[in-house]
Amino acid sequence: MVLSIEMNRTFASIDLGSHTARLLIARRTLGSTISPLFRSRKYVRLAEDFGRFGDRLLTSEAMDRAVGVMDDFSRVIHRFQADHTFAVATGVVRDSKNADQLLNGIMKSSGIVVHVVSGEKEALLSGMGAVRSLGIPQVSYLVFDLGGGSTEFVRRGCDGVDAKSLPMGAVGLWRKYAKVDPLLHTQMAAICSETDLHMQQAPLHPIAHELIIGTGGTVVSLAAMNHGISGDDIVPETMNGLPLRLEEIEAAFRAMNAMPLAERMHRFGLEPERAEVILAGSLMVIRIMRHLKVRRLLVSMSDLLEGILFDFMEGEQHA
Repeated sequence: MVLSIEMNRTFASIDLGSHTARLLIARRTLGSTISPLFRSRKYVRLAEDFGRFGDRLLTSEAMDRAVGVMDDFSRVIHRFQADHTFAVATGVVRDSKNADQLLNGIMKSSGIVVHVVSGEKEALLSGMGAVRSLGIPQVSYLVFDLGGGSTEFVRRGCDGVDAKSLPMGAVGLWRKYAKVDPLLHTQMAAICSETDLHMQQAPLHPIAHELIIGTGGTVVSLAAMNHGISGDDIVPETMNGLPLRLEEIEAAFRAMNAMPLAERMHRFGLEPERAEVILAGSLMVIRIMRHLKVRRLLVSMSDLLEGILFDFMEGEQHA
């Protein structure tokens, strides 16, 4: 069944990820563009204790948190009278053996139907959301979306579009190696080594003059720190298109790793859940940029949520 998107109708998109659940409510405006009406991000921490016994199972506590957040999202969606909701699950949900238990619980409690998307589909949607929101022309580019449980890459070049998902994420590496905070040199080396290994195993070789776009909570937080942006000003309208340089990320990491968690939260205005994982995430961004041999990227806070809606509108145009 094909749904019709008419001008000024309201739609919701949801990304249920490893660390956070995010909601976007937007209205279609002139052409294939969207006007955001409401955004929300809540920490579900589905990756917390995921597979702690090697069983690849989400814990009941984590699933309860996710169901509660989706209930909250459902109430907001009804308040805005959204015509349709597009909800996807990514990260550890994609890899878990009991994902159906979580998705059925969400549907029964909130009425929201969540679809698990592949890593490659997630990469394509995230890339679409970033590139279209930034107004990037048809040039060679690579978009990476650093998440909690995985990192997605989409590259457009002369040979077309290629999408990949690597099983490395800021939460996963933080849980695996960050036994103390701040990080010790041995822990930093382990995080860097695992990131390097994944990057080497994927055919993501550097291309001269390629535009690099970074998305995800770590990238946005680093850009906000570097540009002195905080609180309610951290929105796509402010963050999209900001430059972020490798030396700035390295300096931010050194500063953050020289202070305890509480001071990091206070000094940089980080939420506790973000302050915990940003050290691992920052190291991952550094290693990704070094692998790609780039010293500068563009930031996009627009990603999967926007891409879901752009993809639907594109499908309507070709229906």
